[in-house]
Amino acid sequence: MARIATTSGLALMGTAAVTAAWWWLAPVDDTRMGATAAPLAAAAPVAPALLAPTPASQQAGLRGPAQFTRWLEEQSSLRGMAELDGSWDVDGQGRFQPTLALRRRFDQLLTLAGEAPVDEITAYIEHEVRDLVGAPGAAAVLDAWQRYLALQRTPLRTAANSKDRQAWLAALAEREQLRQRILGPQLTEAFFAEEQAQLQALLQAAPRDAAAVPPVHSTRIDRTRLDPAALARLQQEDAAWADWRRRLALAQREARALQAAPELSDLQRQQALERLITQQFDAQEAVRVRALLQLSPTS
Repeated sequence: MARIATTSGLALMGTAAVTAAWWWLAPVDDTRMGATAAPLAAAAPVAPALLAPTPASQQAGLRGPAQFTRWLEEQSSLRGMAELDGSWDVDGQGRFQPTLALRRRFDQLLTLAGEAPVDEITAYIEHEVRDLVGAPGAAAVLDAWQRYLALQRTPLRTAANSKDRQAWLAALAEREQLRQRILGPQLTEAFFAEEQAQLQALLQAAPRDAAAVPPVHSTRIDRTRLDPAALARLQQEDAAWADWRRRLALAQREARALQAAPELSDLQRQQALERLITQQFDAQEAVRVRALLQLSPTS
């Protein structure tokens, strides 16, 4: 996988930023599954349980950056890519200038949560940037990464309700406060300014006396103005979203049915649900579904 600090894969950000923002407004909830979940193809929130640091007793078993890089290129869900999406946002002199491209790269690496410990991903980032531009640049990127992880781990109190304008405004306000506090003004502006502007425009466009605000993920995109590559990517994301929702809804219904079956023991319920997860989800998705359903991986 090439390690050139380029900015790629951003063609859709202007048109899909609102869709991505919806998922940050509707975060992963470890105790409820359904409306808060998202397809892996999108920049979906990650269950906090998957972002926990590796316990000290297991640190010795972590892969080093070189071993992790081989795994990333040959075995991970990102294998086969010429290079990661986005950019490290550090120039040849080690000067750090964060942009949305850095968040894109962070989000792509976060899709590995569940496949690899977050400590391995962190060590990989430090090694890659240090190798490219030296220690000062690596320290700046690592600080941004740790702040972004802290943001992902922070529980949210206010959920966005597409039928309630005030709930939307309260959700936006809470998230903006968290971003400013955890990321700081510079990273908040770089990572979220575009989404924030589009969400505010959406809210302002809706009649103020209307009870409902259109769900962000259904906001129309003028596909006639997209180039073929961007259109193909959007269609792939649409398909991934529909497929994920279908399979996730099935797992949710099955989980509820199993919980309501008094003739089953706890072990039998878990085994039955595990069979369903194995049939409906690949290995990476299964880790996230188990986290959402609060299941332990089976041996």
